Amino acid sequence: MAQGIQLERERFCCSLCSKLLKDPVALPCSHSFCMTCINKHSDNEESSGIYSCPQCREIFMSRPALVKNSMIAFVVEELRKSEVQPEGPGNDCNAEPRDVACDVCSERKMQ
Repeated sequence: MAQGIQLERERFCCSLCSKLLKDPVALPCSHSFCMTCINKHSDNEESSGIYSCPQCREIFMSRPALVKNSMIAFVVEELRKSEVQPEGPGNDCNAEPRDVACDVCSERKMQ
């Protein structure tokens, strides 16, 4: 990887689980999420038939196609190699959902 480039870890974290992206995929609006996280989000919206990006709230009338983001996957893997990840629960996107405040509507939602 390019030496000397300082990367902000937060830019490569999933906005749903707050962890480094795991199997990063992009929605048509170009926002990236962990594959597991965005699939869980879309599963929760399936009953309404209207899907949205959890980050920008763009609406999709059908379940959006997920596209693997190879470049981000490479950068995240390099970040993972360069830092020590603490062991224990909650360090991956398969962790139990947690109650968080929605930054758009100020309601509390399970994530």
